[in-house]
Formats: sequence, C-alpha cells, structure tokens
Amino acid sequence: MEDHFDSRFPSVEALRERARRRMPGFAFDYLDNGCFSNVNLDRNTSDIREIQLKPYYLRDYPGASQKTELFGKTWDAPFGIAPVGLQGLMWPKCCEFLAQAAFDHNVPFVLSTVGTASIETISEITEGKFWFQLYHPAEDELRDKLLERVRGTGYTRRHPNFRLSPQGNSQRSFHPTKNECAQSLPDDDPSDLVIQPTRRRSPRVQNHEAIHSRRAQHETPRTLHE
Repeated sequence: MEDHFDSRFPSVEALRERARRRMPGFAFDYLDNGCFSNVNLDRNTSDIREIQLKPYYLRDYPGASQKTELFGKTWDAPFGIAPVGLQGLMWPKCCEFLAQAAFDHNVPFVLSTVGTASIETISEITEGKFWFQLYHPAEDELRDKLLERVRGTGYTRRHPNFRLSPQGNSQRSFHPTKNECAQSLPDDDPSDLVIQPTRRRSPRVQNHEAIHSRRAQHETPRTLHE
C-alpha cells in the first residue's frame, strides 16, 4: 500500500473537523455518533492508544510490511472500510467511491445491507472482492433473496450482523449539532462550504438534497494525495 500524506490533514481529528464543516449537521451526527453514551465508540480510540511501540536501534532493518492473509486472500493492510448505512447521505455516490478506493489499495470493503449502492454495482467495482454485512430482515424470503444476489456475484464474504433488543439510541438524535446545513457552494474552492444554522427540518433537508445534486453535477471528492 502506498503511503500518502496530505499536510492539510495531519491527523484523523483534522479530517473529522473538515467533514464536520462540509456536511449538514444531521448527516454528520449520523456518521460520527454511536449509541447511548458513546462508551464503546470512545473505547475504539482509547484502546488503540494504550498500545505502545518499542523501538530498536542499531540493528539490521529487513523492512516492514502490513500485508496480511484473511479468508484465503492477501490484503495490503490488516484493516478495511467498515460497513456504513446510508452513505449517500454524506456524499453522492459515497459508497461507490469508497469501494473503488478499497479496491485500488487492496483492502477489504464491507457493503451494508442498507448501503446506497446495489450489491451488483459494488461487485462490479471490486471485481467481486468485497464483503457483505447482512442485517437479518423480518421476512425470511427477503433474506434469501439478498443472499442469492450475493452468491451471484462470485467471490465475496458474508457477515451476518447480530443485534440485541432494544435498538440503541443516538443521543445526538435528541440534541443535534447546531450547524444544521451547509448553505452554499463557493465558486472557486468547493472544499470550503459556508456553514449556517437553520431551525426548521423541512427546508434543511430540501437544501441538503439541493447541495448533493449540485455536488454530483460539478464535483467529485478529491483523494488525500491530490
């Protein structure tokens, strides 16, 4: 995997802040938030930061590789793109862009049952090298049809998702981010949206749809190394 560094985004937090500025508040909250008090969400970061790397100096360096084998395939890194539902809420064709990026960098891409791209589309982009996260629907017939479509794509991995009742609630659903909508696209630099708050939900959603339509016509998300 090639290593690209963009000085505009020196950390994950810098990327998160850029996303917050560019996205309507309700869309950012959906992507950024977890369930209840975000205990497990915070643990995802804190547990990793507890790991310490011990350096060794004045020794031969044979090189390093992140390549790892999983399910009979060698990947360029021991991580991939996790399933996210409703990716198109954040950016038009977001699901397709992420699948293409995962394929180009040879890391796993996991398609959510409630993704905004079809199983067949993602299979074509990744040449069948993707995983599918199955949320078991209420009807067994619908489940069987989904699995049949997955099997028809050739090489893929299916990942059943088990969820306990009751459904987890997002606290930001009750106290959303105040910057509710990106109001306009600048003429010169589409990466800097003007953020203005709105109060009524209906115009906010309509404006969000209009922005997505304009983005889809005039802009494609740039990769970090461009």
